[in-house]
Amino acid sequence: MKKSNAAEILLRNFSPEHLERVIGEFDTSGLAQESRTKTKQPNNILDDDENFINEDGEFSGDLKLYSDNEGEAAFAFHGLAGEVVRKIDPHTEADPKATLITFLSAFGNIIGDSAHFTAGSRKHPARIFTVVVGATGKGRKGTSLSPVRHLFNAINPEWEKENIVSGLSSGEGIIHAIRDEETKKVPITEGKGKEKRIVDYEVTISDEGVKDKRMFVIEEEFGKTLRVAKREGNTLSAIIRELWDTGSPRTLTKVPLRATNSHVSILGQITQEELKKEFTSTDLVNGLANRFLWLTVKRSKLLPSGGDFHNIDISMLVNKIKEAIEFASITTEITRDDEAEKLWEEVYGPLSTGAGGLIGAVTSRAEAQTMRLACIYALLDQSHVIKPTHLKAALDLWKFSFKSARFIFGNEAVLEHPNAMKLLRELKARKGRGMTRNEVREFFNRNLSKKELDFITDELISNGFIRVGKVRMEGAKKPTQIITLLE
Repeated sequence: MKKSNAAEILLRNFSPEHLERVIGEFDTSGLAQESRTKTKQPNNILDDDENFINEDGEFSGDLKLYSDNEGEAAFAFHGLAGEVVRKIDPHTEADPKATLITFLSAFGNIIGDSAHFTAGSRKHPARIFTVVVGATGKGRKGTSLSPVRHLFNAINPEWEKENIVSGLSSGEGIIHAIRDEETKKVPITEGKGKEKRIVDYEVTISDEGVKDKRMFVIEEEFGKTLRVAKREGNTLSAIIRELWDTGSPRTLTKVPLRATNSHVSILGQITQEELKKEFTSTDLVNGLANRFLWLTVKRSKLLPSGGDFHNIDISMLVNKIKEAIEFASITTEITRDDEAEKLWEEVYGPLSTGAGGLIGAVTSRAEAQTMRLACIYALLDQSHVIKPTHLKAALDLWKFSFKSARFIFGNEAVLEHPNAMKLLRELKARKGRGMTRNEVREFFNRNLSKKELDFITDELISNGFIRVGKVRMEGAKKPTQIITLLE
């Protein structure tokens, strides 16, 4: 595999504008490869919870694509995935995060379900379900798709043409598209007329089924999918959940339909307004929402003449991705190395505890979602084990998805409540120490009624900002309620 020179590495990690400011016309081709800027490692990747809603009520959370004098690039743009996004970024108005998740979804699908990690007794392959949510119809959700498809067309034109589909309408329709071989017993007879009798049976193939079980579903109008799923008797929601869980859905009908060991990935695109309109409480309760990663995106730039990605040389990038696909396609079980295991032990508690209320329902599969992403990052690095860098990249992307879900599905009114915001600021200042209920009353000089305090805490719990637990204080007969910030 060809090594990148220093100039290529710099361009992958820094914006061209920043390089021009810092080194001007200096020839970067002669720089030593070891001079590559390392990404700063925070002590705990889950602790950095900057404000993600601006004063206008707009989502302001972000993942930094380039390292520059204002900070390092986000972990989520690690390795080959980051290289792909940086190659595409100058030629698209799409949000880099939309390009990133589109590439990760496509890569996770094209490699099949052989590579996986095991949690308990369940295998988790590299398939992910994602929804890209634009604040408005001008969020340029869909513009991330074209360059990624162009890239995969150069990698594997047959997969790009045959395995990328759209038009989810029913669970039965999905199963039929990836159906198993069907057989039937046919009687073997002897004799004629009244003497005719069955002497044996033979099994014949009535439907050869589908050999390639990979399917990448792209729904650029995900609102239509949600509307279809709400129809009485429609099995779409149940089948989607089973596809994420096991990859082997079936219908409970007289003649059941089966699709065993299928590998389906889903990428939806929708505006926030339409999502709130079409998503139901049933979707939250039945677990459809928590099978998806939700990403809020916006237009990254204005390109009046469009991009020029289709005209640039992508041969080196294509070869790197091909090598990663070949590696991933023959990889089986993936595990964490010792250092990644230590990091996982640190973050597992916060991930598995999660949020309460509505946001908890949307994000309750944090551990599995994070590990599936970590697998993809490891496979892109052609690694049989998940290393800390892969886990940190996955945690970074999961954290952004969590913030997006909190913004998309949360109750905006709670962020307009002055006392709720005061309490959040105080909890953040305490850096994880939390507050007892009595301390909260003292903080507000006992001017809050029980009803108002209950309203604030209930809303903050439901919207994924705080958690309430109980601890036994020294000398106390009963456990004390303690409120902590959920980050």
